[in-house]
Amino acid sequence: MSGFYRIDKDGALLHAPNGLATPTGSYVSSNHNAYVYPIDGAWRWFDDEAAALVFFAGAQTPPLTPVQVRIALRQAGITSAMVDAVIAAISDPVERDIAATYWEYATQIHRDHPLIASFTTGLGLTSEQVDTMWQAAAGIT
Repeated sequence: MSGFYRIDKDGALLHAPNGLATPTGSYVSSNHNAYVYPIDGAWRWFDDEAAALVFFAGAQTPPLTPVQVRIALRQAGITSAMVDAVIAAISDPVERDIAATYWEYATQIHRDHPLIASFTTGLGLTSEQVDTMWQAAAGIT
C-alpha cells in the first residue's frame, strides 16, 4: 500500500497512508512528490511496503569494525595500496585529510559514510558489490 513510512525507535515499520501532520505542516499523499525528504524524523513516501522495507533495511545497516572492513576488502582482492590510492586521489586537501583520518582512526565504519561512497566509485565497485561485501564483513569475528 502506498503512503508515508518510517521506522520507529523499536524498529517497527510505521505507515501513514493518506498523509501526516507535522509541526511544520501537513503532508498529504496526493502531492507527495513536492516534498523534500526526509520529513519530520525520516518519514518518506513509498509506492508499497516492500519498497519501504528494502529502503529502511539498507538504512539500518549496522556499522562494522575496521578489522571487519579490511578483511572483507582483502577477501575481495582489494589491497591497502588500492584504498590508499583512492584516498590520495581526493582533490580537496581538507577532504583528503579527513578521509585519511577516518580510515585510519575510526572505531566503527558506517555503510552510509561518504568515504564508503568514495571507495565505491574509486575502486570501480557497484553499490550492490559493496552491500555484498558489507554483509560478508558483518560475519567476520
